Amino acid sequence: HVKLDPEGSIESYDDSGKMWQADFANSYIGGGVLGKGCVQEEIRFVISPELIITKILADRMDHSETMLIVGSERFCEYTGYGDSFEFLGNYEDKTEVDKSARRVTAITCFDALCFNPGEEDVQFQLAQVNRELNKALCAYYPTDKMMDLPLDQWPPIGTGNWGCGAFGGDIVLKFIVQTMAAAEAGRNLVYLTFKNENSAQALMMLHKRLARNKVSVGTMFKVLSMFGQSETMRRQGGEALLDFIDLQLNLK
Repeated sequence: HVKLDPEGSIESYDDSGKMWQADFANSYIGGGVLGKGCVQEEIRFVISPELIITKILADRMDHSETMLIVGSERFCEYTGYGDSFEFLGNYEDKTEVDKSARRVTAITCFDALCFNPGEEDVQFQLAQVNRELNKALCAYYPTDKMMDLPLDQWPPIGTGNWGCGAFGGDIVLKFIVQTMAAAEAGRNLVYLTFKNENSAQALMMLHKRLARNKVSVGTMFKVLSMFGQSETMRRQGGEALLDFIDLQLNLK
């Protein structure tokens, strides 16, 4: 199941602690939080400064590695993003605590590939798609403790346009990759498009059609593989991918 919402932010969408929050991480956890960085990961670390200690505890993440951080507390409200980021005041974190008195907030950290300007078409090639699929699957994979629970009690994943800002990721491709990974991991997604209502509507329409036609992860992987073989289509990006999916699967 995928729920798309153009409003809200990952860290604010659910304050019960029952939703894993995605951190669109740098391979070096925390990214530029101690420097000049101020995008999704850095903002998440600034409002929960306990997260910063991971920078001295964790090595660079490999292509098959992700990180799950449990127990951080949020301390401040904010507005803006990047150069417009501003502190708004104190935040009272009401998330439940566990028997160790930690907040039950869980943040799953996973880094996307970075594509230079003019080279964004490379991300549609099979090797890059495989890498992103494996990375997202790692990030969404249930913990051993969850394995003892019914599937409907597994916490959903709060995510969004992973690696689609400065890293040059394509929104359509990253959405498909994340939904495929979530399906394989048995997780539900709450997908936030950060005030981009048109993007939310287009992605929801795609998801509904794929679900209505019972398109499997294996079938979608084959379609992505075929698309990636054409340099012409790769250069046209996500819009061409949507048309290609329609053509190959004859979606109703």
